Amino acid sequence: MVLYVLAKDERPADSAGCPLQNYMIFVYILISLKDFTLYTGIASDVDKRLDYHNRGLNQSTKYKRPLKLIYFEAYTNKKDAYLRERFLKSGRGREVIKKQIANTIAGII
Repeated sequence: MVLYVLAKDERPADSAGCPLQNYMIFVYILISLKDFTLYTGIASDVDKRLDYHNRGLNQSTKYKRPLKLIYFEAYTNKKDAYLRERFLKSGRGREVIKKQIANTIAGII
């Protein structure tokens, strides 16, 4: 497993600079700019998934638009990504991630 923990505007790339998103599964966190709630999800293409959320096509975030990507992790194994997503959606996971990205959230609110 390769884990990249990246800032909100970075994208993983190979040594030639080509995006790795075709080979990676991302666990991502969005923040609602309407009510500042967090949403955690999983996707193979974070940019497309963010667009999907912001067009109101996801029931969980439809009324929380606009949304902004504030954090993501990249995995080479889908099961590892899924397990991480489940953890981040748990009570302890939410607590851990909120501490980890507290400055990012404070800069938005």
